[in-house]
Amino acid sequence: MASIVKPNIVTDDLVFCVDKDDPKCNFYGTAIDRAQNITTASSSSTDQTYATGDVSSFMNDYSEITAMIWVTKTGTSTGYAEHPFNKWQTSGNALGGASLILYHFGNYNSNGNDGKFAFYFGLGGDTWTGTGTTTLVVGDSAFLCLQYTASTGSQFWRDGEIVQSRANTGKGNGGGDSNRNFGIFTGPASNNSYVSKVMIYDKDVDDDVIIHNYNVTKSRFGHIV
Repeated sequence: MASIVKPNIVTDDLVFCVDKDDPKCNFYGTAIDRAQNITTASSSSTDQTYATGDVSSFMNDYSEITAMIWVTKTGTSTGYAEHPFNKWQTSGNALGGASLILYHFGNYNSNGNDGKFAFYFGLGGDTWTGTGTTTLVVGDSAFLCLQYTASTGSQFWRDGEIVQSRANTGKGNGGGDSNRNFGIFTGPASNNSYVSKVMIYDKDVDDDVIIHNYNVTKSRFGHIV
């Protein structure tokens, strides 16, 4: 197993880590020098943590990446979708430039999608692709993970188990046209889900890293040890 750090998550190839309940936002590994570029903004409707462009540029035009996110569903919606973790394409440009978006779908026009979560990302130009979905009910917390390489496509995990294999997704470099910042919704406010912890690696990590990180963080979210 690769090197680890409190709370025993793997740190090899870790480029970004934030924890909303740590007073210092808990940046680990090579991300620690980026911590000073993180700010928190709150309004009457949202609590959102932003990472500035120089922090999030490693997610532009990536050939491989792994994102692990603890997310909690707090309400229901009749809107199309919310985006508790997002790094959109450059304003005005095609969706193919978006780096990575975690979608939380609502029951839009009674389509029955409330509580479905999926990762979406751009592959350049007008090409936009996503994973399969997994469904949370109000009160659920889940450890969602995206593994991706340009040559093999993406694999979607929930709570240490594969939800969707690589066979069903597009391929190519991701997020080639994004000068946007991260948006990480860390407070319920008027949103219907929030993110507690984000871990991003600049490689397609081994499966055992995903399983390990889930196992060492799950007790905090009420998952049976």
